[in-house]
Amino acid sequence: MQIPVVQAVNIDLIDLGTYPLKFGGVKAYETVAEEGMLEVPVQWGSNARVRVSARLGFGGYCVDIPVEVRDIQVCWSAFSPA
Repeated sequence: MQIPVVQAVNIDLIDLGTYPLKFGGVKAYETVAEEGMLEVPVQWGSNARVRVSARLGFGGYCVDIPVEVRDIQVCWSAFSPA
């Protein structure tokens, strides 16, 4: 039995969808050392689509395996010194 070898990885489609990136309420904090911090939450719920295909080689044969991801949801919050 032969082990498959990845011959290529292709990005077939990148569609970011129709929903824009949303920034939540920006919050500012003061610390004890008289420094400031900002909290900036980012939310992105989209109808984005990403399709990637991998080509595997088995001896003299090749197989393309496509994978598609849809409806990506991202929620992220970051603190940064002001």
